[in-house]
Amino acid sequence: VNLLVLSMFGFLRIRLDSEQLFWSFGLLGWPSWRLSMQDIAAVEVCETQWYEGKGIRFTREGMLYNAAGRGAVRITKKDGSQFRLGSAEPEVLCRHLNQIIALS
Repeated sequence: VNLLVLSMFGFLRIRLDSEQLFWSFGLLGWPSWRLSMQDIAAVEVCETQWYEGKGIRFTREGMLYNAAGRGAVRITKKDGSQFRLGSAEPEVLCRHLNQIIALS
């Protein structure tokens, strides 16, 4: 059971291109989510709190998708809702997202 859970949620894969942000958990790429770059209003580096844990969590700041560490990127959508993506290199992810948003 532990190996199954680890293979499903052991790491978070984040990909982006000029049109969309895509993130998924584990080896199978499930569960997965997509967001159009046109729906993103703002992006900033932030940290998760130790008590927010790992995995898919509902927090007071919105959804948190995190597999390891405390670094994250807070994404504010144009509708005002927010979510956070955990990342080992949140500054790099934030920079790339901001570059793509500026071009679109």
